[in-house]
Amino acid sequence: MISMEAIICQLVPQALHELEQVEFDCPVLLAVRNRTAPDRNNVLRQWLRSYNVFQGVNNRGRDAIVAAVLQWADSRDPERDLTTVDAITEAHVELWEFALRRMRRPWAGGETSHL
Repeated sequence: MISMEAIICQLVPQALHELEQVEFDCPVLLAVRNRTAPDRNNVLRQWLRSYNVFQGVNNRGRDAIVAAVLQWADSRDPERDLTTVDAITEAHVELWEFALRRMRRPWAGGETSHL
């Protein structure tokens, strides 16, 4: 079984280093932080698509994912420190759990998934 924690521990330090050089992510980070950004949903949706997050997910599912990410972002402290591996791991787990609570999961006895 693949350990998400092991993957994060191996990849996050390099990602943090490269984050300083990646201008591509800045517009989405600003849009997610700014609740009044006019094109917030679309900016996030395009960014997630660029990272192939939506592989095999229909439009309704994509909308649900974007909504869950933004709801989670709006519910957390914008000043929270996300510069360490532990902090990013914890935030990832919180986001995953937040999204799962909002999605119907047929494998858990719920109705048809939006995915």
